[in-house]
Amino acid sequence: MTTEAFLDATTDQPIDSSSVPMLRTFAEKRSSYLLNHPEIKKLPSDPVMVAPSSSSYVRLTPVYDLFTMPSDVIINEVLASNASTNRNSKGEFADWIELHNRGTEAVTLDRMYLTDDSRNARKWEFPQGTVIAPGGYLVVWADGEQKGADGLHANFKLSKGGETLSLLSEEALLSGVKFPALSDDQSYGFVDGKWRVGKPSPGKANAN
Repeated sequence: MTTEAFLDATTDQPIDSSSVPMLRTFAEKRSSYLLNHPEIKKLPSDPVMVAPSSSSYVRLTPVYDLFTMPSDVIINEVLASNASTNRNSKGEFADWIELHNRGTEAVTLDRMYLTDDSRNARKWEFPQGTVIAPGGYLVVWADGEQKGADGLHANFKLSKGGETLSLLSEEALLSGVKFPALSDDQSYGFVDGKWRVGKPSPGKANAN
């Protein structure tokens, strides 16, 4: 349609007595119907674990809504209280997040982000040129250091009491998990289509 026709179809008030703001009227009626639908009202209002294979529209927080897209790269395991499992470049037992590339081709993580803050979708950006090999695993230290000699270091730490963690691109939520409170050296990993509490396995498949 022309610009004039579009403005006429979306205006608050008809431009003349013979016109009807069709698009606006449709959107408002559709919105009212959906928001009052009993099945929609059953949906949780709080952030929830997002299945790595999901493909739908999800309200992650009141601050930003994103489309959840199918992704070969997923959050695969989280260790929020590393007491004795493995050390970072400073010799510290730091928390970490493990990603897994389920696909058959290498994936470059340019313009992808990790965050544990619903108000900041781009809290930590992967360095340019970061690649995960097909079928490979990548561990990101959640130690707040940002730089290190032994790999990737995010600018935030994880909460032992549990929190929501998200992997995002510029346009979409790719993978997310709301992990529970964890004991020392107890990880939360994705195994056989489900999230499970278990033993840490950084850089390799999670054990059932």
